[in-house]
Amino acid sequence: AMVVWPDPGSTLRYAAPEEAAAGFAEELAGFTDPVYGDFMQGDSRSGELEVRAISDGAVTTVLLRQLTDGNWYAIGAMSSEIVLDSPRAGDPITSPVALSGTSRAFEGTVEVVVRSHGGAEALGTGIVTGGAGPDLGPFSGSIQWDNPGSGGGVLLLFETSAKDGSIWTAA
Repeated sequence: AMVVWPDPGSTLRYAAPEEAAAGFAEELAGFTDPVYGDFMQGDSRSGELEVRAISDGAVTTVLLRQLTDGNWYAIGAMSSEIVLDSPRAGDPITSPVALSGTSRAFEGTVEVVVRSHGGAEALGTGIVTGGAGPDLGPFSGSIQWDNPGSGGGVLLLFETSAKDGSIWTAA
């Protein structure tokens, strides 16, 4: 399985899916005080968990998988407000990375960050502009980033709160 969080090459591990979802939400995506739903089991080694910035906020669904080492990992995330069409999960990317999809965000602003696996430091950042009204609107753009040549990484799109700048939703 393709792993988003934690880096499979690190020593950070999660024994429970809820811990992996919290690690993704707080450590990677940057949610400050998220509200967690219940783990929804898929098959015996996978499932998903909803995360919201506030109890009635936009939904970020963290996709989780238990690997052969017995630990749980985030393998992706989806948002009700941000849908990335390209690149697709697992696609190799180069700089600049071209992005397209649909979104609904305050003033249409969707922030983008490229990180190496397990890295807190951004390799590149930027903004794409999608819909700002009640419907999802298209976005496209490109983000420059520095490739350290380490292999895998994470492309994270997120919307911040108009109220306080905290993370509202992520994909």
